Amino acid sequence: MKQSNEERINPYIGIVYGVLKQLHIAPNHVDYEDWVQTGLLILCECLEKVSLDFETEERAYHFRGILFRLVKSRMIDRIRQQQRQTRHQAVEDSQLQTAVDPSTQTEEALVEEVDYTLYKQTIWPHLSQRERAYLIATMEKGWTIPEIASYYHVSRHAVYKWRNQLALKSLRYFFNDHRDHH
Repeated sequence: MKQSNEERINPYIGIVYGVLKQLHIAPNHVDYEDWVQTGLLILCECLEKVSLDFETEERAYHFRGILFRLVKSRMIDRIRQQQRQTRHQAVEDSQLQTAVDPSTQTEEALVEEVDYTLYKQTIWPHLSQRERAYLIATMEKGWTIPEIASYYHVSRHAVYKWRNQLALKSLRYFFNDHRDHH
């Protein structure tokens, strides 16, 4: 006998609330109900792909753990996606405002621009071509890791590697530079 979606999902609804709690999205959060609905949709998608006939209680217990991790990872993906969209919108709004009136450029943006210029003057000669590409793509173009990977026809893993190498070089450069002056 085939179960309805509601019957299939009811025993697992607690997973959504547990994931939200672990992600620090509390019931008093402005978008809490939206995140509950998103979590329930993700849970439905996950449950559609599996059989819920377990031979033992232990297998059912392990399934709940796997389901929790799956729902959590997909929720994190959605949160990141929303943050990216919000950031892109903020960047577009900021660029539009600056284009209309350059004097409205925020102090934070000016500091970031000065930091980036200083960064290019100090560590730039020590960077590989890929690390430079990553730096330009993120700082000047505001691209995300997937956008960089797509543009350069490489995996996201490769771009993460560039980022990590850049971070290590920066730490080494500035840490050694700092130690030499004291």
